[in-house]
Amino acid sequence: MVPNSDPCRAGPNDIASKSKGKTVHYDPVITDDHPAPPAEVLTRTREAAEHTSAGAAQWSEDVEHVPWGDVVMRDRAYIKFSYSETDSLPSDFDEWQNRTTGHLYNEDWAEYIVVWRKNRLELYTGHARKDWVLGHMKLVFVIPLGQSTTRLSLYSFVDLTFCIVCPPAPLRHRSKRRWLNRRHKGLNIFVFKIRSRTRAIDWVWKLWRHLGGELPTSLDIRSPLLDTRVRIDMPRFEGIELTAAYRIFENKNVLRLCRENLSKTGNEHELLRHKLATGAKLALAWRSETNLDWVSQLDDVQGNPRKWAILCGLALNQHGKGAHLEVRLKEHFPTRLHLKDGTVLDEPPAVEGYLERIRPNSQLKQSVYLTIHNNYIFAVPIAHAHHPRPPGFLTPGTDADSLRESEVQRGAQQILHATGMTDLRNIIAVRRAFHIAQDKGSLHMRRSFELLLTTGNVVRFEAFSCQVALEWIVRLRPLISYWRRRHQADAQTEMQLAYISTGRARITPLRHASLPELSSFFNWCALEGCRSIVRSGKLFARKGLWGQYKHVQVVLIAGNLVQFRITGRKSLHHHRHTGINLQDAYLVSGYLAAQYLPEGQYDPDAPHLARRYQDGLETDDGPEDTLFMMWYRTQVDPSSNMSKVVAGDTPRLEVKRQLSFFKTRSKLERDAWVWAINMEIEKAVRSTKDREERIREAGNIVKT
Repeated sequence: MVPNSDPCRAGPNDIASKSKGKTVHYDPVITDDHPAPPAEVLTRTREAAEHTSAGAAQWSEDVEHVPWGDVVMRDRAYIKFSYSETDSLPSDFDEWQNRTTGHLYNEDWAEYIVVWRKNRLELYTGHARKDWVLGHMKLVFVIPLGQSTTRLSLYSFVDLTFCIVCPPAPLRHRSKRRWLNRRHKGLNIFVFKIRSRTRAIDWVWKLWRHLGGELPTSLDIRSPLLDTRVRIDMPRFEGIELTAAYRIFENKNVLRLCRENLSKTGNEHELLRHKLATGAKLALAWRSETNLDWVSQLDDVQGNPRKWAILCGLALNQHGKGAHLEVRLKEHFPTRLHLKDGTVLDEPPAVEGYLERIRPNSQLKQSVYLTIHNNYIFAVPIAHAHHPRPPGFLTPGTDADSLRESEVQRGAQQILHATGMTDLRNIIAVRRAFHIAQDKGSLHMRRSFELLLTTGNVVRFEAFSCQVALEWIVRLRPLISYWRRRHQADAQTEMQLAYISTGRARITPLRHASLPELSSFFNWCALEGCRSIVRSGKLFARKGLWGQYKHVQVVLIAGNLVQFRITGRKSLHHHRHTGINLQDAYLVSGYLAAQYLPEGQYDPDAPHLARRYQDGLETDDGPEDTLFMMWYRTQVDPSSNMSKVVAGDTPRLEVKRQLSFFKTRSKLERDAWVWAINMEIEKAVRSTKDREERIREAGNIVKT
């Protein structure tokens, strides 16, 4: 079981939160007594540092050096436009401010081409007839970036939507079309959703810098494992130099500094040394409350270095609070379980193979391929079994990484073609089949085994031989025991994190506690694709704007969201319902998703209902905190490999997308699903770079 942090232990910013008479814990901070000087850091990176102010002028991303009319950045984005008649809105307009701001005129979401030119953003829609004759798309909005009244803010850290508030601007200067925008007062509000999370962060960082965002004099890096922090000073020669800051805050260099400085914190460094000696690695992550955004992509979607991969988190300010940087252990999906009595359980190996299911009444046999992934048994048709390679067969030049990747893909293909699934926790016992039979029937019974379900029903399978049947029994029993205990431990961890995220006084009022458990909750398997299943669980789903929500079992794998219908039948066999290909999907959550619901389906003033679930989770999160939705394209073959998308498949701006809504049990669970799905969308974008480049560059824009 994952050890839990002390909920009563104060964090570095929680000095005044304790009542009188209680001991207050102060984090040991490495401050200016032993700072990490810029010169030393630059030496460690083995790069020559030019200690002059001219270095900052060489910043390649400096928009001031871009000729007028040239494109700085260009992308496709889903954008929600709103208009306020008042000239005063909060400077940090985000999801929370949007909930309390009234008298807004809202338009529906639409996909635009976003073009950044010098001191303005241009938003284009698809071709109208006149624009087609003119040879460019229709320019519908202009966002001025050179005015002090234009403000940028992070709308939601969860799904990485950002917002720009600005006064109305004419479409073109010195042209009759400038009168198309008749509003001269009020404020325009644009909420941007870009499919790639890292691409969205790049937009926020560059716009934040262009609009006057300044770097701090130093950056604190917290360590949840040791409950301490490291402070690194920004380079200052004649002001803060961005070029030198990029060299200092390079990923490997910052991790090296953290290891060196954390080893000086006393006896606690032995814990870190033990972790690193057993193969653990450190990684950086930006954290906002109970959400983590790992610093994992050091190159952008076009393959260029993201020198701001660490510093870009300084621009992620929401609700007046900025995200903070943490150095955490790079944890993967836990495969070892520590019980209260000291017993250690390792995840048993899975089992798969060809079987014949025997119908209870007719005794007819149905050939099926059963495979186990995580805590699920999937039934795969024989034609799409994707069985493993024969023992000893290995193509020349195959290394361990490629072999692991092929196994992950093989498992994903099995799940994509599965016709049904069952949770291992619904199985009470696995036993030999017994029945009074004569002659040949006795042989068939000896090579059969049965699954006794929680409903009392029995499912019987027949193997190829008696030995194979015994092997299935021996393999299934420890798997059932392990995953039942694994679920209990994960449920306890999730409940503690959920209570902290809501700030419940009966657990802890500190939302900035260390929480080392977040590293395993937002684990690196979702980033590196270590397992076939990225995330799974039960959700309430609905396709479209109307209809009832259905209780479904959702499995996230290989750029696809597969849904299995949970039926009321006693077999507890969930049949394949539908699948969503994430290739061209957009995802938003929270208040943005709730606003999209038809009138009467969402009441922001309705009281939050307290709920208690079977595993003990208690929550009273509102409907907007447990909701997310996706726009996606209908795929002919959802199981096709995304890297083999045809060259001509470039969707138009006007392409019609399907819409699905999903509800979770708690806000923390919603955040974890949104993060995992966004990571799969990120992989889909990066696996088809040429196609994404064509999508970004599709369509002609107005010439200047």
